[in-house]
Formats: sequence, structure tokens, C-alpha cells
Amino acid sequence: MNFESIIDDAIKNNKALRGSFSGPINKDGSKVKIKTIVMKSEAHLQIEKFIEKKAFHENIAMGEAKAKLLALMNEYKQLFITIDADSYQVFNNKGKIKAISTKTEKKGEGA
Repeated sequence: MNFESIIDDAIKNNKALRGSFSGPINKDGSKVKIKTIVMKSEAHLQIEKFIEKKAFHENIAMGEAKAKLLALMNEYKQLFITIDADSYQVFNNKGKIKAISTKTEKKGEGA
């Protein structure tokens, strides 16, 4: 799956994003979480970086979110992201970004 088209669709259709990056490529990388928030009645992407024991927040307009997500994806090996009800695992393997849909099972279904 194409990560860029997944993000384009999510932004275009105002879908809620939530996820976390893991496996920093540089050893000094920090833990990063993302989520959609609403500020002044507009959707923004909030990026939360943890450096030592402090959390730093950056709020980005959704129009700029795709570029920021792609830049972050080049700094990390993996991203687990949920877009509305769909979940994806995104891998950065030496600059090649690949997204895999992960099926999340609902509790209470099945035998």
C-alpha cells in the first residue's frame, strides 16, 4: 500500500489520525506520538515528542501534515497509525516506505 495516498485520503476526508513512531534511525531519537486535535474549529495534527522526561508539543495545520509525517517517517523505522477505524503498520526499510493494513478484531465477535 502507498503511505502517501493513505495520508492524502485521510486529510481530504477529515479522518482522525492517531499513532506512534518507533525505532528511531538515529540513536538520539525520541519517542513520538501523533493525533488529530481541533483548535479554533480547525483540525490540526499534534506531534508529541518526548525528550528525556519532558513532552514537547507541536501543532500543525492539516494542510502541512503530510509533509511532516513523511519527514518523520524518514527518521523512524516504524509507524503504527490508526485512521478512523483502519489501522496500518508503516515500515521504513532503507528509505523505502511500505504500509500494511492491520485488521483489528472487535471484541465480542466470533465464536
